[in-house]
Amino acid sequence: MAGNTPEEVEASVARARQMVERIRSRIEAQIAEQRVPTGAPIRSAPDISGLSAQEKIAYALSQQRG
Repeated sequence: MAGNTPEEVEASVARARQMVERIRSRIEAQIAEQRVPTGAPIRSAPDISGLSAQEKIAYALSQQRG
């Protein structure tokens, strides 16, 4: 804070509050960008629709062994 009169001190405080609000907004925006959703993604089976019949059979057999 700077100033020799109450008005100057009030103006200095107002500027400081504005600066704090700008910094707070920037920090909140950065935190929002970095936020990672909680929980694991839903597991789904691999899409085998593009495989041939032989490849599908081989895939199924490999799943039974492993």
